Amino acid sequence: MKKSTHLLALSLSSIVLLGCPQKDPEVTDAGTTPIADAGANSDAGSNLDNGTDCQTVPNEDMGICSVANDAYLPRQNNSADDSWDACISDDNTYHLAGDSTPSSVARVEAFDRIGALLWDHSITPPADNFVQAKLIYAEDSGVGSRVARRYDTHYPKPPNGESCQDEGVPAQYPDYCVGPATLEPIINEAFLQGGQGNDPALNSARVRAALMWFFYVSAVKEGMSCAAKAKDCDSSWAYHTGGTDRDNPIGLGRAIKRVAPETYNQAFDGNLAIRCWRDLDSAETAENEALQLRAVNQLDAALIQGFAAIIKDELDHADCSTGLYRDSALEFVRTVAPLFNRPFAEKDPTAAAAFLSGLEGTVNIPTLTGYVFNAFNCN
Repeated sequence: MKKSTHLLALSLSSIVLLGCPQKDPEVTDAGTTPIADAGANSDAGSNLDNGTDCQTVPNEDMGICSVANDAYLPRQNNSADDSWDACISDDNTYHLAGDSTPSSVARVEAFDRIGALLWDHSITPPADNFVQAKLIYAEDSGVGSRVARRYDTHYPKPPNGESCQDEGVPAQYPDYCVGPATLEPIINEAFLQGGQGNDPALNSARVRAALMWFFYVSAVKEGMSCAAKAKDCDSSWAYHTGGTDRDNPIGLGRAIKRVAPETYNQAFDGNLAIRCWRDLDSAETAENEALQLRAVNQLDAALIQGFAAIIKDELDHADCSTGLYRDSALEFVRTVAPLFNRPFAEKDPTAAAAFLSGLEGTVNIPTLTGYVFNAFNCN
């Protein structure tokens, strides 16, 4: 049997791909760079030279990070002494805490539908594709409804209990109210400009980056709110994997798995850790905050490492491409870099600052790649 050990409360601060295209797949990895020029000059009468694309070969080249000493290890033999008591997740399978499939599964599926319109098949999607993608985004109880209210649990709550849906609060607390303060404006403006035929490659990349960060923040947030609502554990798992088994993720999980498969599996272990905690701490409102933080931190650390691998892969893609392919990859990185600055600065504040400033003006891609690699290198 597993043994219990003294639990220490951990800080929640802890420490996607966008790889190059494959030839004519029926379904591409969510978040990949467009696979081909499908009538690129058909929108807005553009006659731009789209440039050259290339192939990257992601292979987890930043290494595989060691997990915390108190991590939950569901892929080991169920009797392994990982300091966790026996629980529902010990069979290495996610079991729902709620009574039904979480609605967040449909939002991840919507992300893939948006991707089919904006980045899976053309570096310059036509304007109407942005219009159709915005309709998917704006579906009732869909992705847009959650972006508009998403808060980031890595930052302190407003001191007087204000909601991010209250007027003026997002502007006053933009880090905490990341959805309405930052992500929603980026996404809405990109849909607007793309729908007018302006810079389709860049606006596609902006939508892609902002939505992928939304799914990361959401997976962590739901792991925290699961203390009050057990079914939110299911939403955390779904925002990461699309509500699938370990081997067949969609959305963010598929993106991470493409560039860093073991890191993805570590994140899935984190989802199982959250479910294990909630099984062991099964009161209507959970009581063991220390065990919750252990579980959520396990998921968070792996997701951030996966996002770092995605950013590096995008930089690799930009480095070996030209024209719009290069510009699109760099725009993804520019969009997500300010959001990623928090975990980057926790690793190396000097490199994090240099990374942000290096994305301005003329970009030295190998230098930027070095900042990411050195900070997140687990070799």
